[in-house]
Amino acid sequence: GAPVLVELFGNQGQRELSSSIEAALEELGADIVPLAVEALRDSVRRADTRADAASMLGRLGRQHPDAVPVLLEVHRDRREDVRVRAAAASALGRIESASVRVVPALIEALDDPSCHVRSGAAGTLGRMGRQAMDAVPALIARLELYNTTPGHTFTGTRDSPKSDPSWVLDVYKRALEKITGEKRALPMSSGEWKAWWEGHAAEDTPSSE
Repeated sequence: GAPVLVELFGNQGQRELSSSIEAALEELGADIVPLAVEALRDSVRRADTRADAASMLGRLGRQHPDAVPVLLEVHRDRREDVRVRAAAASALGRIESASVRVVPALIEALDDPSCHVRSGAAGTLGRMGRQAMDAVPALIARLELYNTTPGHTFTGTRDSPKSDPSWVLDVYKRALEKITGEKRALPMSSGEWKAWWEGHAAEDTPSSE
């Protein structure tokens, strides 16, 4: 039955069956959402099982947006395993109808202590495209923070909110390109992005004339 499939889907020993199990779960649709929510909320379960439950909710959430509150709850809880939080962030980005609630939570996550959560939030914002335009200033701020580090090198720890390794910076830049549609031959610097944003904001400001 469905509960057994949910359990198998997150079982490390059943990974070779995961694609078939996933297809079976998705066919169940609305019937599986409460079980996936239960699995996600169960802190006794393995982190990979809970992360898989979050991913499942993301795939089913387009038709069942009632999964959004629990995904937001898990994503915002800094006591949670970063794998579960990152999976919740990715799932939230799949539920287009939830963008008004999701974007502020993802912007908040850009200052998370874990670089994995920060990069996951940025990647999800990028996949949301222009729906995530409000996140542009926060993404630019992350790039500016890096550029104020002496020598433009990563000097923090992996889980420092004060600086980012280069691979995370690349995620920020790709997110900005996807959100704004401004993809160029060479990636723009934080200064160029800031100038672009100021120009964009000026264009959107109604003339007083």
